[in-house]
Amino acid sequence: MVIPSDQVPFRLTFVPRSSTSAPIPVSKFTDSMLELRNHSVVGAALIEDVPYDLMFTAASMDARLYLDMFDSLPTQDRLKLDPNNVPYMVPGAGSVPLYVGDYVPWIPSLYYLSVRVGGDIYYSTIEIRSKLLTEDQLRQLRDELRRDVEHFAFRLSRRFWDVEGVHRSDGPQAELMKLDRLGSMKSRLVAAAIELADRANVKIDRRYDWVQSGTSAKVDATAQRMMVGRPSDHSVVVLKRELSYDLPENRWLISAVQALVRFLERSEDTLMNYDKRLQNQIAELTSYQRSQHNVHLMNQHVRARTDIHRRLDLVRKLRSALRILVETPWYRTGQRLLTGTEPITHVVVQDPRYRVFLEAVRAIRADDFEIRIHPDYTIEWRQTSELYEVWTFMQIAKCLLAQGFEPAIPPNVVVIGGGRRFLVNPMESGNTWEFMRDDLVIRLAYDLTLPSRAHQTTRDQPLFTMDRHNRPDGILSVFKNDLYYGSLVFDAKYRRVHKFWDLSSAPGNRPPAMDQICSYASACRSPHLYGGSDSASRLRPVMEVWAIHPGRGRDGQVEEIQDYSVKVVPLVPGETNAHLSVLLQAALNTILSYPASVGA
Repeated sequence: MVIPSDQVPFRLTFVPRSSTSAPIPVSKFTDSMLELRNHSVVGAALIEDVPYDLMFTAASMDARLYLDMFDSLPTQDRLKLDPNNVPYMVPGAGSVPLYVGDYVPWIPSLYYLSVRVGGDIYYSTIEIRSKLLTEDQLRQLRDELRRDVEHFAFRLSRRFWDVEGVHRSDGPQAELMKLDRLGSMKSRLVAAAIELADRANVKIDRRYDWVQSGTSAKVDATAQRMMVGRPSDHSVVVLKRELSYDLPENRWLISAVQALVRFLERSEDTLMNYDKRLQNQIAELTSYQRSQHNVHLMNQHVRARTDIHRRLDLVRKLRSALRILVETPWYRTGQRLLTGTEPITHVVVQDPRYRVFLEAVRAIRADDFEIRIHPDYTIEWRQTSELYEVWTFMQIAKCLLAQGFEPAIPPNVVVIGGGRRFLVNPMESGNTWEFMRDDLVIRLAYDLTLPSRAHQTTRDQPLFTMDRHNRPDGILSVFKNDLYYGSLVFDAKYRRVHKFWDLSSAPGNRPPAMDQICSYASACRSPHLYGGSDSASRLRPVMEVWAIHPGRGRDGQVEEIQDYSVKVVPLVPGETNAHLSVLLQAALNTILSYPASVGA
């Protein structure tokens, strides 16, 4: 039952630190845990990054307030601990600041609170909302970031992974373990095989062919042009449309099924040989049943045979399901089109019918193929501003992939087992990803601290700064034929545009972030530009600086300020953001063409 705040013996109020904002009382409670878990009781809605003080008053001094985020506060000097070391607040403690300096631990989510007064417990939920993104945009940002992290690891893994390299087991135990893992996905594998046999992905092929005149078929303009100047022999050119299963995901599926069939054939042989061996050992032990040890050993062998027969039944059911696929006409035709190493496409990963075969092939490999996201990469519990920084970095990286650049192994991806396992660690300051295309190399650095002296630079990290602003969110450096050509610097600003860029204000009244953005273009130098000549070292190596923000409405347009070499670029989660790739290509063209324009 929902209980309004005027019917409970206490008051809870969130007081913003800013004097211009009104206090926010907690208005609704419930005495039902079921209602709480159904998120049907939201007592107050707060905005992220806004510092609040919490006021708690009650007639009973024995009342206790528990709040989810109490244990994340850096200081808890106004809180007490119960016997389980859980912090709580008591009435009369004054206001408890839910922040320290500029640090506000609120993250867009739902936080539970409970108030215990006497023998009663009242529950409520505090909703923290994003200050700039809608709930749907925030969800898409988190989902897209999670997918992008896995996609990059997957893209890197393709050069290591090959379904033909199935491990040949040396003994039955390894075979049994792998077979058990296949058994755990049997129902999905069988369902996918039946579905793909009838409804595998298909495309429509168009081709033109000569047929006997009078045949009912379509003669379009292309067919008419093909017949011009040809002697009439009572035949015409017609357009024919045919269904074709020759798609990358179907080729990969065929190679995966072949690997699974070989594995199951080997497994059946191994299991049957093992069963015969156990049967012979049981027969030998039958003659010596006076020994309790032999009786115990014989019973063990009998139980082992039972497990062997269960697994043999599994093998035969799986082979029967795969046979449904193998005997389809499109599968038999596709076998002749295999190249030997079929690439894994996004369809294989995203379509659950194909993905279950990917999981099955992983399961039978000696060194399991696995993409594991490090536990510290918890996307749900990170500040939105930090998520937006990493998401922006990934959008730039995705644009490079779309423009034909191939990634090298980034430092936050650990390759294990010869490329069978990929552990994706959290992005750390200074991580640099490398992309290659023909004679171009792009080095994309995340949250890199720039040195202040020329001799502290390296060829791979060629920039230094003469200003105190030395830590942009991202630096894209361009190399051609081993020469450094220049950089693009970008900074993700999770705030309104007027909070970081305002040309209408006097220089002394401009937002501090504006000086930061401008300094990246004006204060950066490099002793490595165009090979490190004296004339080139006096040039600005940073051709453009992008201030990227999740703006909408009037803030949703790209603004170029040529006098400062700055572009204010909107980038909104959940939208196509097609302009980003266009801007990036133009920036690369500018960087690569600049030496000719200055005679370097």
